[in-house]
Amino acid sequence: MKKSFTLFGTACIAVVLPLVIRLVVLLPLYTDANVRAQTQAALEHIADSEGLLLSGFHIVSFSDDSMRVSHRAHARGADTLRCFTVTLSHSTYSPCGA
Repeated sequence: MKKSFTLFGTACIAVVLPLVIRLVVLLPLYTDANVRAQTQAALEHIADSEGLLLSGFHIVSFSDDSMRVSHRAHARGADTLRCFTVTLSHSTYSPCGA
């Protein structure tokens, strides 16, 4: 009986811990409407400039003034993966590693 509770507790921690870490990283997006608006404007700007769909974006990392996003084009064949570093205050972006 004790072994099953230990296994259940370990499984719960394994599931909840990554979710909590992700929540803490993206907390400004949930709590600050200004940051949310800047993020939305920046992603829409990249999508319009690069001809990408908004549904393909994934926020990889997030800080006070910048974020790193990846975009996976869902097309036939191999999906292309692109990465962008975005400055929120200016809505400028550059490819990752540039």
